[in-house]
Amino acid sequence: MSEELRSVSDHWWWRPGWSEGKRFYTWHFTFEGQTALHEMAREYQRTISKFPFYDLVPLEWLHLTTQEVGFTDRVPADHVQAIVKEVEERLAAQKALKVAFGAPLLFSEAIASPIAPALPVREALEAVRCPRVEADIRYVDLIRLGRDRRVYEWELVGRVAFKDED
Repeated sequence: MSEELRSVSDHWWWRPGWSEGKRFYTWHFTFEGQTALHEMAREYQRTISKFPFYDLVPLEWLHLTTQEVGFTDRVPADHVQAIVKEVEERLAAQKALKVAFGAPLLFSEAIASPIAPALPVREALEAVRCPRVEADIRYVDLIRLGRDRRVYEWELVGRVAFKDED
């Protein structure tokens, strides 16, 4: 991302293949029970909420998208089961990942409306000054993703846990 955000776009535009009611399988790292991360997100969201062109992510849906699979009407159920099994086998020895989260960055599709100037938002977020927090990634989730209401919503299809610490 360049230092200056020159344009913004609506994250919720209907991308090719998407329509209301359409669902998609994708792998996400999710952050249930990651209190420090949730507190940091909540603190930034207090400031972000002052800018009407942002759609805030509910804390239970904080995530890192890792791998897309495909639209649910194009991926047979037996393939989904095989995918989960394959990921379980590949990650059987993988220990949990420790990651750090710092101040948010602004990207063109992180803004819900194309009318926003980036500088006031960036300055407001910089004023929050939340400390960097750490989170443990202990599993990866296969989810059935929807986006009908200008927010990602999902159902858990499969969860693959990383190996516990020795």
